[in-house]
Amino acid sequence: MTEDWDHYRRVLVDASKTVLRRFYERRAKEEVIAIGYVFELWNASPQFDLCANVGARHDEREEVRWNSGDYKFPAGLLSSVDELGTNWTQISERLHQAAADQDGDGEVYQGLIGIACRALVDLARSGLFGDPTRLDFNVSEVSDSTDVVVARNRSIHEQLKTV
Repeated sequence: MTEDWDHYRRVLVDASKTVLRRFYERRAKEEVIAIGYVFELWNASPQFDLCANVGARHDEREEVRWNSGDYKFPAGLLSSVDELGTNWTQISERLHQAAADQDGDGEVYQGLIGIACRALVDLARSGLFGDPTRLDFNVSEVSDSTDVVVARNRSIHEQLKTV
């Protein structure tokens, strides 16, 4: 299986910019304390969504802070079907089908994690989030442990420190 991950990342970034611009029309950037992507492989229906949490401060309880299911926006920011657009939906569906024959850490899982983390770096560098140092970045497949989600957040913040 050979995937064009760079192309997929560009589609994801472009689609995310559109959604995030609309989201930030309704909500101040300073209100958002966590942002990212959540997806579920090996599910009957493909899922890949933006997620965000808002609030005055981060919840210090790890199981809440890093579980996008506890976020104000756990699976989508605008409550619309195919929020990330038809191009991304087609890619996501294709990848979900390909993942059916792979183990939990196969190419599709690793590829989705890679492009989602890189997309957040690209979006942060574009200035779309305002000051990214105040954000938790959450990239997770729903079965991921808190430890790996926290490690991805650290990695994204480290990438933002380099040019």
